[in-house]
Amino acid sequence: MKGNDHPMATAKWAAESSLALFESPEDVTAPMIRRYIKAQWDITMSYQKAHIAKMIIHEIMCWNAKASYRILPAYADELPRGDDTFGRFFWSFGPSISAFNQTVRPLALIDETHLRGKYRGSLLVATAIYGNNGLFPLALTVVEPETYDNWVWFLHLFSQNFISAGRDVITIGSDRMKGLPRAVAEALPGSHHFYCIHYLSANFHGNFKSEDLQKLFVIAAYSLREGAFKNAMESIKSMSKSAEKWISEIPKQNWANTYFEGSRYNVLTTNTAESFNALLKGSRELPIAALVEQTRWRIFDFFQYRQKAGSKWTTRLTPNAEDWLADECILAGGYMVHQYGWTVYEVKSKYHVDEVDIEKKTCTCRLFQTMGMSCSHAIAVM
Repeated sequence: MKGNDHPMATAKWAAESSLALFESPEDVTAPMIRRYIKAQWDITMSYQKAHIAKMIIHEIMCWNAKASYRILPAYADELPRGDDTFGRFFWSFGPSISAFNQTVRPLALIDETHLRGKYRGSLLVATAIYGNNGLFPLALTVVEPETYDNWVWFLHLFSQNFISAGRDVITIGSDRMKGLPRAVAEALPGSHHFYCIHYLSANFHGNFKSEDLQKLFVIAAYSLREGAFKNAMESIKSMSKSAEKWISEIPKQNWANTYFEGSRYNVLTTNTAESFNALLKGSRELPIAALVEQTRWRIFDFFQYRQKAGSKWTTRLTPNAEDWLADECILAGGYMVHQYGWTVYEVKSKYHVDEVDIEKKTCTCRLFQTMGMSCSHAIAVM
């Protein structure tokens, strides 16, 4: 019977036979098990049987999937002991909380990914962007399949842990998941919410199948000046009135740089949150307690790596910020500056005349407000 699946080649036998191949549960995949069984015994195992073997290896290396939920109270007291019903589990770490409250920009990117273990569910993730423009993990929550109540619960706990008394206004970025805009408005009433332009432009292209229209939509989203935004929207309208109508149904303060009311630090996508989800990819199939434990070690490694990298910096600001300001300083050298108020200046460049208020830290180019760092016009004034 070689060359075909064998009745005595059970999932349990396959798991025990291939267990030594894998150093950690995240490395286990059904295709690898199938290839190993084929190479060793010339038996073609079905994918379904290999998948069951993978789950058995997870239980050997970690915990039984059901028993794993009972272990969670050891991590926190939110779940009642002895209760087999699982609802939600929220976790974060001290360094994330203290850093977000003290030094990391008040910007949180929210994303959701689906778990692939025996009991499924969803993983809600909040990440920030630290000073050198890298991802900074904040909080995670395991919940039952997506509901509006899950988002409200997650954001309320996020608010309690991460929003200090002196920092009650933050920026939230998301893919506009179902129920999330309403949940943000309820749980974080003082926040500013923007939608990921990558997600919106992909939906836009899916509806209108035009790369030219999609490019104009992205230009409108990234435009800091109102005139540039209107020009892009007029071009879209002239090409497709239905496309312009589709865009107008999304509140422009939630996606367009020009009209965004908070500080988004020139972040228009949720790629950072998606990158963190990718980092957890191998953990999403593990039993719940193993998922929490693997996440803990990965975040510890993350902080250790960043600490070593940061200890080598010699500049006052992060390398990324220093480079950005150096470029702005070069631009500032070609401007004409006139003062016409105690803190207000007029700055003339080749194509624009901008007004800078040094005291309010604003510029009509909107880059000062958006980046949270001096734009070239403010540097020219200084």
